[in-house]
Amino acid sequence: MTGAFLGLEMYEGVDPEGAERAFEALEQPAAPAGVLDERGPVARRAVRHRLRRTKKVQDGA
Repeated sequence: MTGAFLGLEMYEGVDPEGAERAFEALEQPAAPAGVLDERGPVARRAVRHRLRRTKKVQDGA
């Protein structure tokens, strides 16, 4: 993760607009994660179960 951050920092010198879009894209998954942190353990477990199940279907298992 540190390498990605440093890469984006260096990329900012070459393409500031592209780097800004990349940083914004990295922030998008943070919003649902924050909401999930506010839920109780049962809700978090249900979401984890659903994500695992979805991954298995996508992988063809």
